[in-house]
Amino acid sequence: AFAVMGLACAVGCLVWFIGARKEFVLERRQVIQQLKQNLLFGRWVCAEQITGLMTFQSIPWMLALILGTKATGEFAACMAVIQLSSPFRVAVGNVLGPMAARAYNESGGEGVRLVVWKNALLLFMAMALFCGLVALFGNQLVVLMYGSGFGGQQLAIAVLALGVLAGSVGMAACHGLWA
Repeated sequence: AFAVMGLACAVGCLVWFIGARKEFVLERRQVIQQLKQNLLFGRWVCAEQITGLMTFQSIPWMLALILGTKATGEFAACMAVIQLSSPFRVAVGNVLGPMAARAYNESGGEGVRLVVWKNALLLFMAMALFCGLVALFGNQLVVLMYGSGFGGQQLAIAVLALGVLAGSVGMAACHGLWA
């Protein structure tokens, strides 16, 4: 299935490239210069992504080693409720990155600063509402989704919600730095 999807994407890209090939001018000097510039920037983005992924993925393993599988299951149930905000955060990130890049292109650092502050405030308000609701009703959601054996997680859900709130606001700054 993945090979078919990859092939379909390759065919689409090839058709597009054939139609737009006259717009491409490749000069060896520019290609090398751009490659160096992108590699210098890309290594930090890659390091940030790997660090974030390792942090997120290591928590359940550490919990399992230190507290056992029951605590790991409870944590996973709490995170399932917290991650209900993921589609919103991903969508905002998909819009915020290009907005910050356009602001940098049109207005420089000051434009990026305005986009970041405005979107950080928007993210804070939206995620504060979500986190408040999850802190109040998250335990009921966990019980509804996983059964009464997973109840009593109000504090864990509230703490995880605060972490997601902080991370969401930081996402605006991250996109501003990438621009």
